[in-house]
Amino acid sequence: MTQQTGVMLSSRLLRLLGTARTDPNLPRTAMVMPVADTAGLAKISFGSTVPELRAIGVALTSEIVMQWRTEQPELLAELALCVADPDYHSDDAAGVLAAITGTAPAPDFTPVIPTLVEALDHESPFGSLTLALARLRHPTAVDSVRQWLTSGRIKPLPDPFDIEHVLSPLVDYAEELLPAIRASLATESYNSALHPLLRTLAAWGPTAAPALPELLPYLRNGDARWACEALGSIGPDAAPAAELIERYARGTERPPRHDTGLPPDSPHEWHGTQTAAWALWRITGESGVALSVFGDAIEAGIAVDFDRLAEFGSLACLLADDVRARLDSPGRWEQVHAARAWWRITGDAEPAVPVLLNALEPLTSGYADAECRAAVRLISEIGSPMRAAMPLLEAVLSTDRRFGPLPPHRAPQSQTELIAAERDTELCVAAQAALIAIDAG
Repeated sequence: MTQQTGVMLSSRLLRLLGTARTDPNLPRTAMVMPVADTAGLAKISFGSTVPELRAIGVALTSEIVMQWRTEQPELLAELALCVADPDYHSDDAAGVLAAITGTAPAPDFTPVIPTLVEALDHESPFGSLTLALARLRHPTAVDSVRQWLTSGRIKPLPDPFDIEHVLSPLVDYAEELLPAIRASLATESYNSALHPLLRTLAAWGPTAAPALPELLPYLRNGDARWACEALGSIGPDAAPAAELIERYARGTERPPRHDTGLPPDSPHEWHGTQTAAWALWRITGESGVALSVFGDAIEAGIAVDFDRLAEFGSLACLLADDVRARLDSPGRWEQVHAARAWWRITGDAEPAVPVLLNALEPLTSGYADAECRAAVRLISEIGSPMRAAMPLLEAVLSTDRRFGPLPPHRAPQSQTELIAAERDTELCVAAQAALIAIDAG
């Protein structure tokens, strides 16, 4: 398995270091530095009174967090101090903190939480700082989100720090947050910035049922697909929406096409048809219309939402042969998700085994793309028939090096790519569950 043994520095960071070497305390660096040396250089940088040099400390810590699972409690404290100073690259520092809270097990944040709470008064790091506190299940995040929802400033936040990621961990506070969410839905009307809010309600499932009156109008605008997803996740309590959703699923009526360039009378199928079909089944318990929609999509050779089809299990047995054929599709993404649907429908692991083993190939190079992570999750369901995957899964858990979502030669250069730490944690959790399931067989 190919993996770097140190911290690979991005070209942006090397440029920063190059301009900062007038400081005698900053040593010369190579493209790859040992973790301890990188952490030491970060500590030196944090100790500077020059903002540009302190920013290097944030950038170095970011690289460590993205590439290694090793805890760095001293650097955690320094990041908190950065966040507390609005003139001192707080956005970047808050982003790194949010990434660290997404890891499992996360380090002890108790000593720095007061500093983070105080820093919420700074406008700049709202998204990432609130995300960090939300992931820590801290009640202050609830107050911050509620104020934001009622402020009239609904707009997209930088991914991966948007409102969906902030709200998802706060499902236990749904009762406190739903009034503000409902008010936002009632006053904002069609707004692409609300897509993450609708996806949050979908993630909350039946807990989001009190928002039904505010969700129903969204079936009549460009957010209809996301509204169907939320209503389907709510389930039987969304019965008032069933009649319109059925018409969407059957194609006898279509929502406005605000979210595409197609006119309302376009002959092309609405892109939310499969979502509507799934939602109809979730709300009514009747699977006939939904399975007909999925069957037509498979027969037509168009994209199929295999994850939703997988939820039908053996109810979709008449589609099994067509799903099996999609395991031979040229795209790895479709292969893996078709394998999941096949397994859920038939319980037959044999055709899925080679597909999933092939999807694990990136692990041999030290990274894990979305298809690879999806394959590991499915292996945790299948169990013992996937015994051949054990060496790779064990290797994932035997190293402190993160398996990022990008190939190793791609150097992360933006705050957004700090999600690498979260993806690695997701991989580790799934790999551990997969090994347990295989051993249990």
